[in-house]
Amino acid sequence: MSTNEKVYTRKPGTDKYTILTPVATAYPHFVTPQAYKAKGGKGGSGEPSFSGEWLFKPDSAELQQIKAIMAKIVEEKWPGRTAREMAERKAAKAAGLPVPGNHLRYPLKSGDTKDKPFYKGFTVLTARAYPDNAPRLSQFVTGTPINIEDENKKLLEKKLFYHGVETVAQFYFKTYEGEGKGEDKARDGVSAKINMVCSTGRGAKLPGADGPNPAEVFKGSVGHVSTEDPTVGQYDDDGEDVPY
Repeated sequence: MSTNEKVYTRKPGTDKYTILTPVATAYPHFVTPQAYKAKGGKGGSGEPSFSGEWLFKPDSAELQQIKAIMAKIVEEKWPGRTAREMAERKAAKAAGLPVPGNHLRYPLKSGDTKDKPFYKGFTVLTARAYPDNAPRLSQFVTGTPINIEDENKKLLEKKLFYHGVETVAQFYFKTYEGEGKGEDKARDGVSAKINMVCSTGRGAKLPGADGPNPAEVFKGSVGHVSTEDPTVGQYDDDGEDVPY
């Protein structure tokens, strides 16, 4: 471990996970942060951030691990809340009522609820990072992960981090409390932060967009790189993928 690398210490309500099987990645903005564009909006709004969306298969073992991590940190933050919300959802469905609007938010969505055809049949994990914590980038070279230096990121962006490229990545998951009070209180939930991304340089480009870490973390991925297309899980009524 380098002398400037931080030692990770897990706190209750947080955890990290590294995917080692390459996953198709949509709208990867890992080199230049982008301002979030509201649905139907014409321009960016809010603080610019690095971001990406990972498309998982329904039977992905790593997707199940991510769900398990989320369930664990939610239970640590709000004991009993998952079971209570499950019961409320079941009761609402039986009564023909909408899902309660104050339930937890997760960074997992059913691709079937999104407006792009290439999302269909997948579970989509959305993760971000802010400019003061840019994700650390790397690439596979003859099967070995090699770190990408800052001065090379722009040169390699279109080749290695295009819309649809297969990547492996490390994420930090954290519970958060919604801001505000009363009926205007934002929903509590779980966020996903991008820590590292390693590009395979492979994968079919997805429609709908122009082409737009440390090696040790991803060494376990050697031998797993494939051209297999990535996908989905079990969803709630408003399209969020609930990790329980």
